[in-house]
Amino acid sequence: MISEWFHNEVFRAFFVAFLYIGGSIILIPIAVRIINTVGHWITRRTQTTLDDLILSIISRYLKWIIIISGFYFGINHLELIFHSQKGKPIVIQYANDVLYIVVVFVFSLLVVQILVDSIKWYLNRLENRGDGRLAKEFTPLIERLFKIVVFAIALIIVLERFGINVSGLVVSLGVGSLAIAFGAQDTIANMIAGFVITLDRPFRLGDQVQLESGEIGTITEIGLRSTKLLTFVNTMIIIPNSKIVSAKLTNLSYPDSVIRVVIDVGVAYGTDLEKVKRLLVEIGKSHKEVLKEPEPQAFFVSFGTYSLNMKVVYRVANYTDQWRIAEELRMAVKKRFEAEGIEIPYPQYVIYSKNNS
Repeated sequence: MISEWFHNEVFRAFFVAFLYIGGSIILIPIAVRIINTVGHWITRRTQTTLDDLILSIISRYLKWIIIISGFYFGINHLELIFHSQKGKPIVIQYANDVLYIVVVFVFSLLVVQILVDSIKWYLNRLENRGDGRLAKEFTPLIERLFKIVVFAIALIIVLERFGINVSGLVVSLGVGSLAIAFGAQDTIANMIAGFVITLDRPFRLGDQVQLESGEIGTITEIGLRSTKLLTFVNTMIIIPNSKIVSAKLTNLSYPDSVIRVVIDVGVAYGTDLEKVKRLLVEIGKSHKEVLKEPEPQAFFVSFGTYSLNMKVVYRVANYTDQWRIAEELRMAVKKRFEAEGIEIPYPQYVIYSKNNS
């Protein structure tokens, strides 16, 4: 009975087709094991984890590629049943068209997944370095952008398969995109500048910067459209990204947060300047938040109208503490000078009166 079936051409064709499909399903775990083994052997030789991420994505989509291949060979083997007819049977043509669409869709998903996960991997590195808000804001936008571009290309490929001329569609989309870009050029410029800030990283969240106009503040948010700066007087400056990228900016927190605290003080003429310099240095060394290395330095800088002018330079670990520490140091200088009998002069004027009598 079974031998008679195998002599039947239709039965043999369907049997082989099922073998292709069933064999592809059986092949999945073997192929995944092989690609994982070979892939991990290669990725172990690199220091980055990005290649491991890409390997895991390919492994997930490999099973779909194998199944689709099994269906393709199986369905096309059924063509032998219709060998007496001219041309490919319409059912098989439709099946091949459907499989083509599925293949394009799967490969599009694979490309999008690799691109998006690669960007997430890079943004997570930024997040580990303190740019978490930046990563969270840019990830959704990048995902949507990649999906639109990749699936638009996939749609064009599918339409070309069915003989549809997409030239007019591409031109229409180009004109429409140009009109949208022209109307929203400021917004697009700010978004592009946001990408530039992401890649160039001239400042990070928490950095203290000085604008070209002179304002000083702390970076509190880096958004898609603008960057927010909190000033010392607790006011918020909102700057479009396109403006902040093209302007001169001083990052007071780079390369590190150590900053100088400079105090100017005047002493009366006749004061022992060597003693004054020694006292100013001692005051800095006795303050627990003033860095010992490099140690404080005091300088005699000028002869004033009524005082000998000194300048002392201290360094503190964090720029956010500079104003408080500077005040504490000034208070300490005043107390120490009073205790040592060193006069801090104030303007004095001598008026001569001529008696005409």
